[in-house]
This record gives sequence, C-alpha cells and structure tokens, in this order.
Amino acid sequence: MRVNVGSDVSKDSLDFCLLLNQTKSGRKFRCFKNREVDYSAIHDWVLKLAGCQPSEIVITMESTGVYHEAIALYLHSAGFQIIISNPGKAKKYSQSLN
Repeated sequence: MRVNVGSDVSKDSLDFCLLLNQTKSGRKFRCFKNREVDYSAIHDWVLKLAGCQPSEIVITMESTGVYHEAIALYLHSAGFQIIISNPGKAKKYSQSLN
C-alpha cells in the first residue's frame, strides 16, 4: 500500500495533507511549526494515520529556499520516500490545465 503526503513548507510552518484515498473523508490535514523539536511529531502523525512502513509513504514538498531542507533530510533519514518538486514547473503544469 502506497500512501501519498503533500507538504507546504514555509519559514514558520509545515502544512501536511495525507491522502488515504481520493475522497474528502480520506484526506487528513495538520499544521506543525517548522522547528526540529516538532519533526518527531510529524513522523509519528504520518505513521499513525498511514498504518504502514515509512518506505511505503511518499512525501512531496516544494523547494522553498532552505526552509524545506531540514525536514526533508529528517524524514528521508527515517525511511520515507521524499520528492522535492520545482514550484515553477508545478505552476506551469497547473496553468496548462487551466
């Protein structure tokens, strides 16, 4: 079972959306502070809701200067699959869909 997680990273906060399925009830949201002391809470929250191993969880986040680097390294070290997306390409893709 593969679980997808999206993350919006800013200087002060980390917003996570965990997709268990494609329905509204299958989406779980949570906001954390972007501090190292909160990274273990993110790890525990994702694993609790996903109900699977970190290697089965894909976390996608935008490249946001340096603000995404620490959390991406932490989660990757914990065994999660991390995808860093280019915000410019994501914007162009959404524009192509109108």
